[in-house]
Amino acid sequence: MVLASKAIPGQFEALFWAFTQWKLDFQTETIKTQASDGRQAVNPKIPQSTEGNLITKAQAEAAKVTLKQSRALEKVKSDAAKASLKQAHALEKELAEEAKAQAKGAHVLERKQAAKVKQVATAARPQGQAGSSGFTNSQTHDLMDCGEESILGDSPKRGTAKGRGSLPKRARGDNQGLIPPLRSPPPHCSTTITHSWTPNKTGRIDLWLYQPKSI
Repeated sequence: MVLASKAIPGQFEALFWAFTQWKLDFQTETIKTQASDGRQAVNPKIPQSTEGNLITKAQAEAAKVTLKQSRALEKVKSDAAKASLKQAHALEKELAEEAKAQAKGAHVLERKQAAKVKQVATAARPQGQAGSSGFTNSQTHDLMDCGEESILGDSPKRGTAKGRGSLPKRARGDNQGLIPPLRSPPPHCSTTITHSWTPNKTGRIDLWLYQPKSI
């Protein structure tokens, strides 16, 4: 199109009349509609002036800068969250290892204390004491043998009326009520046995007070 300020006299009127005649005579409405749709499909931008184009470009640049800044801020926040989570995991792991080490140290200390208590108890136990009764198996066996053989002989218990009355006459002799002479104890039977606990709390057992089982 020729601008009106640049046209020669009568040119504009001639061109306008020719355009109007073409529009009316050849029924160009359909052609114009198709052409307009094609242009909009190829280039959806709205036609604008030079100033408008500059303003549009400035707005697009500002939008790009804003989008870039927002993405950078989101990245910083994401990195900070990841670092915080990693630090929390490291702290949790460190606390778990510290608790495990403390538990292990407590267990070792407990074992050492138990061993020390056992050592002190062993050192405080009197020598020669075996078991809770204070007798060994051999001592118990010898004591039973001594009871069976009875160092008092075959006579009943001494000091009782039944014993004095049940003695044979030849055994009593002239001394009525006396017990027969004592026999010597067997070689393996000692007269005293060391014991950790006795009724008289003296630490010794007198076999003369031992009452043997009647045969």
